[in-house]
Amino acid sequence: GDARARRRPRSPAAGVVRFEGSAAVTVAAWARGGAPAPAAGEAPPPDGSSPIAAVHASGAAARTGGPAPGDAVLAVPVRAGERLWGALWVGAGEAGLPDAAAPLVERFAELAGIAAANAEER
Repeated sequence: GDARARRRPRSPAAGVVRFEGSAAVTVAAWARGGAPAPAAGEAPPPDGSSPIAAVHASGAAARTGGPAPGDAVLAVPVRAGERLWGALWVGAGEAGLPDAAAPLVERFAELAGIAAANAEER
């Protein structure tokens, strides 16, 4: 997705992107401590090596880095019904991203998918 997400945030950050063709449009993003976060509406084509691009290509969760402190980023699919709608991503920054985070992020992405599907129905 977004260039800032591809650079792997050094401080905790998170965001939601919606897939539109080959682009990942930022819906919302947050970064701790005033660190730069992608602006809503930014839509660069997904970087082929980013977890967001991997979700776009495969429809499955993807991550960079490991559970140790560093630049870990996890992206999980957001589905509106059966359709791949976008991705929710989290960057742990220097705090690290424990393996136990993935199921929690995936559950949150399920809720985001329900919200997206409901919003599109209206």
